[in-house]
Parts: sequence; structure tokens; C-alpha cells
Amino acid sequence: MNRWRVWVAVSMMLGFGAPLAFPSTSMEGSPPFGFEANFIGPARRLEDLKLVVRASGIYGGVALGRVRLSIPQSLAVLSGATSFQARMGDSRPHTLVVRPPKKPGEYLIRGRLSVGPDPRNRDEGEFVLPLRVSGDSVYFGECRTLRQERVRGGRRYRYGGMCMVPVDSGEVSASEDDIMTRGKRPHVLRGLNAKCDVCPEGASVLWLAFVGSDGGLREARPLNESKGDSTLVIATRNALAGHTFAPASLDGRFVSDYLIVEVQNSR
Repeated sequence: MNRWRVWVAVSMMLGFGAPLAFPSTSMEGSPPFGFEANFIGPARRLEDLKLVVRASGIYGGVALGRVRLSIPQSLAVLSGATSFQARMGDSRPHTLVVRPPKKPGEYLIRGRLSVGPDPRNRDEGEFVLPLRVSGDSVYFGECRTLRQERVRGGRRYRYGGMCMVPVDSGEVSASEDDIMTRGKRPHVLRGLNAKCDVCPEGASVLWLAFVGSDGGLREARPLNESKGDSTLVIATRNALAGHTFAPASLDGRFVSDYLIVEVQNSR
């Protein structure tokens, strides 16, 4: 019998008791917290299943995560709450007992996690967990992460691996893994060289460029130049502002993302 393994992990690290701040490491966008769900039980129709949900992480002090599960009405919840608080420092799971639908078809369970007492400064994760009923069998689908985000000052940022990616208002939810595996990364359509008479010919600066869902340059950071106000940095920053970008896309919709751009000086 075919059974799909269910495993979702989303991670992040925060400090509570003080305003939320991004990690100071070079991999600030690597999320070190966990949010996962899986089914346990016989993969046979009309037999009860256990739905196990885990939310945990590393935080300063006692942090509570608010978990909400959206379960189709045709999946009867026999015991366990679909909304609950999880102590993020505690690895004990939350368990529900559900009965699979009688009617064949595909069903989605959606999980949402919010960590942090302030609505304008919190961490959020979201996943979907598929279940398929066919004949007398139940197939457990692979759980997929939809969002790994931090809200800071009311603005959304996506955990992007090496950095936090600013997300545009109203933009479709996306995970960095989905963009890399199923979507398209942003790229330069037209680039410009810097024009600096006092800078060495061919000297360059690597920029971490954040491109919005409309292709506009949102932010940029120099990666290989320690003097942020140096003449070369200023010249290449001005040239970068004149670049034209194609935004990242996922499932036919444009999303914000980042790329690394080398801008050279040409006198």
C-alpha cells in the first residue's frame, strides 16, 4: 500500500522580553524553530487516525505559540482541540483523533502558527497537509510549508535562507524552498556599470539586492566592502539603482525575493 511520509519543519529564533530583532549572523534568514504535523494509524477508510502536531523552538523566556488547525467538516474530530497554545520550549506534541471521510476525494488540513504577544511583531508559519481517500484506502500526503515569516513593525519578512526578505503588501504567500524548486528566481534584465573616476578600473562590489514583486529594487546591502560610505560603494549603489530586474515568480504569480549582483566600475 502506498503511503506518503508527512514531515514539515519550519524554524526560527527570537528573543522575548525585548523588541524582536533579526539575528546578527550571516545566515539571519535560516529559521531555527519547528512546526510539524503527521498522521499515525491504519491507512484504511472508516478507521480512526491520530493527527500529531508539534510546535517548538528556541526562545528567550517562556514563549507561547498559538496554533490553529482548519480541518474539513467531512473529517470528524473525535477528540482534541483544533486551536491551542503550545509552549515553544516544550517538545511534547498535541494529538487529535480524527475519522477519515466516507466519501472518496482529496482533503486538505491547514495549520497556522503565530508566536509573539504583539500583532505587529510576531513570527508566523503555515502549512497544508493533504489526505486522499480512494476505495477502502487512505493515503497520507506530504505536508508542505506555505509560509515562514516574521512580522516586524507591521511589515512582513520571509525567512529566505541567508537573509530576511521584505514581502510586499498583498503579495501571495510563498516559501523560499518553493521558489527555488518550483518557481523562478529574480534576475537582471539590464545592468549598468559604475562611473567613478577615482576608483580602480574593473573594481567591483557584490550587492545583496532585494527585488519586489513588481521588479523594483526594494533594498540593497554591500557584501564585500567594509566601508559602507566609500566612493566605490556609493558609485556602485547608484549604478545598481539603474538596473532593471525581472521579479521572482511562483505558480504564475510574482513574488519578492533576493539575488546577488556584482556591479563593476568602468571609467
